[in-house]
Amino acid sequence: HDVLGSRGWEGDHRTMLDLCSHGANACFVTGDFDSMNELIDEVLNKDIDTKEKYRVSDIKVKSLYSIGKFNEAIDAALDFKRLLGLPAPRKKPASTFTIIREFIRVKRLLKNKSAEDIANLPELDNELYEMGQRMNEHLAVSIYHVEPTMLPLIIFQLVTTSLKYGLNSSSSSGFAGLGLLLCGPFGKPHEGREMARAAELILEKPGMRSSATYTKFLTQSFCYHWTSPLQDTIEPLLEGYQVGIEIGDNDRACYCLVGRSYNLFYVGRALDSIQKELEATIQVMTQLKQDISKLQIINLLTTVKKLRGIDVKLEWKEAIDLVQTAGNVRLFHSSTSTSVRYTFLEALTYVKAAQSAFGWKKRQMKKCAYKTLHLIRGWAKHGNVNVVHYLYILEAEFDVLNGKNKKAKERFNAAITTSSTNGFLHDRALAHELASAYFKAQGDDYWGNYHIECSKRCYQEWGCIGKVEQLFMSESGTTKVEVTDDKADEVTILSDGKRSAGTSALIASRDLLLEGYRTELDNGDVESVSFQSERQNGAALSSFHFGASFLTRLVSFLTLTCNQVSLRCYHSWSAYHPLLDLQAELEASISALVQLNQRSHERSLQAYLLVARRLRNLTNKDETSLGFKELLKAVEPTSNVFHT
Repeated sequence: HDVLGSRGWEGDHRTMLDLCSHGANACFVTGDFDSMNELIDEVLNKDIDTKEKYRVSDIKVKSLYSIGKFNEAIDAALDFKRLLGLPAPRKKPASTFTIIREFIRVKRLLKNKSAEDIANLPELDNELYEMGQRMNEHLAVSIYHVEPTMLPLIIFQLVTTSLKYGLNSSSSSGFAGLGLLLCGPFGKPHEGREMARAAELILEKPGMRSSATYTKFLTQSFCYHWTSPLQDTIEPLLEGYQVGIEIGDNDRACYCLVGRSYNLFYVGRALDSIQKELEATIQVMTQLKQDISKLQIINLLTTVKKLRGIDVKLEWKEAIDLVQTAGNVRLFHSSTSTSVRYTFLEALTYVKAAQSAFGWKKRQMKKCAYKTLHLIRGWAKHGNVNVVHYLYILEAEFDVLNGKNKKAKERFNAAITTSSTNGFLHDRALAHELASAYFKAQGDDYWGNYHIECSKRCYQEWGCIGKVEQLFMSESGTTKVEVTDDKADEVTILSDGKRSAGTSALIASRDLLLEGYRTELDNGDVESVSFQSERQNGAALSSFHFGASFLTRLVSFLTLTCNQVSLRCYHSWSAYHPLLDLQAELEASISALVQLNQRSHERSLQAYLLVARRLRNLTNKDETSLGFKELLKAVEPTSNVFHT
């Protein structure tokens, strides 16, 4: 280009056009926007045919929206379409009537075509329409951020042109966009999935690979999660990024990374692994100069770091203020998993606000909560497996609000089971936390403490150390959770009574025994007979006093109610449970055993209760002081204790 100089256009017009176009694209990929703009302007200022300006116009629009100048990108794309003589909508909000009218036209053109029928349409052989389709593809990206109501009109143009005149590389993103609209705003996820499948079939045809990354981003981020597990989108989005890097589509490749990162967070992947991936992603986006995508990752990284140990102080009162200030976020995140997550949190915030409000304020909050709950019910009804546990959690909180205690318990249990089965560890922790708050409000500290312990354990497994610390401090006010930088997964809990790492299995067994006790009590089994003999329970108990390797064996042995009550108390003791809590639990257990007429277990726990009381009150020296000589006299007659 420099060798030919300004006279190059007169001597070799075609070569100069190719040099400027390819040079501008190379500068765009490498992030040299100054040189890119010089080359683009040089072509656009020449008095040549509009079609010859297409390649640099294409690069100009892409470069504008890649740096966040969405309005300028929209203007450039619409102006170029008008220069081509193609229809271009005005940049203004589209009415609902207009959207529905155009949708009906598209439906008539589709005529119930299957994905295979669409993929078998002939190829587009009109150069003018190919340029228009490419500009529509760019418009869809920018309009999504600036004027979402125009997005359906652009997508309908893409689909209409493909159905009337044939397929090109932009057609796949058009049908993927139609899938986006059907899954989200139009509430037809199965039809939307069929359009997404059509988009992927189009990509398999020769010459269609240039839109592979964008199509993969649309189908995985906006379509498939409505009818398939969210976890299934993780790997395809990574593949979309890799394809984008291969073909030089860096901005869409980074879209795939953003979608993957947020989905990793929403499925409850361990926070320490998410943090490492986000930090690596930021480095990649810095090298590729994708600042808009990088900002989205930085926001998520900040959230992850806060959850792992920095201020987590937001309460329901502040949450309702944020929800009301934010407005309808779904308009700006249509069809994404982000909009689904936001809807759940919005409904939960409203229902918690209604629980603490009175009068007209309570009615208002309840009405808003029910409106968003209705959306989630609709999604679940249409087969969205990722919202089933959301629905159980919200319905449980509604039952709490309406005083339906029996249903609330059932739905909290269903929420915990479903979130665990589907792999949403963080939502299982949330369900336990909300269940704990409910039981404690009912005065049932026994169940309340159980659920809060389960919640802590789930949050800790997720890596949400900030939340674990908050839960501990809300109970005692003296607990601190420390996380080392080099081993983020190792957590030291410092409280009034320190726990060693070796007690974790005993704590886990204590909770399992409590769960078994409640199950058998519901079944009406109160007899104190093990499935072999009392001796096997003793053997299992001894195993737990010396290590955690017999956890599975113990759980299989302990199938009956009262044995589990006793053993839970023994394991609370062995795990160095705080004496005050242990005493309260022993007294409650003894009371339950008396009611069930289980005298042998009652006498065993009475002995432990006596020791706990003595350890908590050292005023009577005669009762609590025991020398080594007295200990030897006590030990010698019981030398065969481990055989029994």
